[in-house]
Amino acid sequence: MITCTKNNFGCGPIEFQDYQSDRLCVLNGKFLIDTASEEYKAAERLEIKLPDAFRMKKSAVSTAVLISSSEKTRGTVLRCRIDKGLLCIEKLPYWDEEGPLTIVVAAGFTVLGWHGQFTETDYKQATFGPGIKASNNRLVIKDDFVYASIVCSEFPSANSGYGPFSIKINEMPEDVDAVVPVSLQSGTYSKGQVGSWLGVARIQGGYLSMHLDEEASNLGGQDSFFIFFAPRHQFVPRVPGVGKVAVSTEDITCSKKTTVESVLLAIGDALGFGSMEMAFTQADSSEGMSFTIEEYPDYAKYAMVMPVLSRGDYYNYEYCVAPQEVSFSEFNKSISLHNMIRSRTRNTKVFDTSLISDIVPVNNMY
Repeated sequence: MITCTKNNFGCGPIEFQDYQSDRLCVLNGKFLIDTASEEYKAAERLEIKLPDAFRMKKSAVSTAVLISSSEKTRGTVLRCRIDKGLLCIEKLPYWDEEGPLTIVVAAGFTVLGWHGQFTETDYKQATFGPGIKASNNRLVIKDDFVYASIVCSEFPSANSGYGPFSIKINEMPEDVDAVVPVSLQSGTYSKGQVGSWLGVARIQGGYLSMHLDEEASNLGGQDSFFIFFAPRHQFVPRVPGVGKVAVSTEDITCSKKTTVESVLLAIGDALGFGSMEMAFTQADSSEGMSFTIEEYPDYAKYAMVMPVLSRGDYYNYEYCVAPQEVSFSEFNKSISLHNMIRSRTRNTKVFDTSLISDIVPVNNMY
């Protein structure tokens, strides 16, 4: 981790997870820019002073991602490079009226003017928990950093009941803690639209966690994608302890697309059991639903998963049984239910007790 205390656009200290070598450096972090500040207005480009001991002084071009505060959180990609000990990021005045701006750096920087032999990089095909499937898929895992380029054939969508969600990347090392810019596809186009719909996800403990705007239309889904670098070994996973938490209807906030009639969730003890009683209604719940809880359990990991049974109706046929995957995410302070067999249950009741897989290891749970 490095902390950069000086910049030319009026921002406070900026922290990056980092990996440094003579030929490649990796930075991962984000910061907020006030476009109304006089320092920002005077800057021709964004300059962040790197620590004096930073190993790379001059790099070839890489990328940063700008996410605006526009109604649809549109944004674009920016040129980014290291130049004489400064992290330099392109400034695009078009977006000044859409501030504050979030800048995400999840990039690798290679030394400028390298002359030498290239070697082929080995990569894996990432696999995911329910909710994501990849059509184009590269995951590179090195001793000190990871790189991923994932184009999705399936991805959570605001049209399918998703708000906050947390999905396992099965091959992702648990020592990665990274911000991930995500390009969210949309079937809605406005005349004169500039940029792409973007969001920020977080990877912790092997889980990709994100919040989709449930009031948006056609946001997310097929052809959403993410590309990022992230260092390893700078994240200390939380050690689960012993504790209990009870959640009732008064403790949750849900989207307008879902009506929660009742919920009673009790999780935790030394054995890692969870119990859920819940009744909710949606116009169409082919994928799932989510709600935000007031307080995430202090003793739990950054994400947890447990399977439960539900009962609901399918085109007016009552009592259809479906397994739900309940996922917990500290990043969003949320709980999501994902229908594992795509049973279209509108009026749904959940009542089950289960083991929470990431408090007590459970092999071959399904």
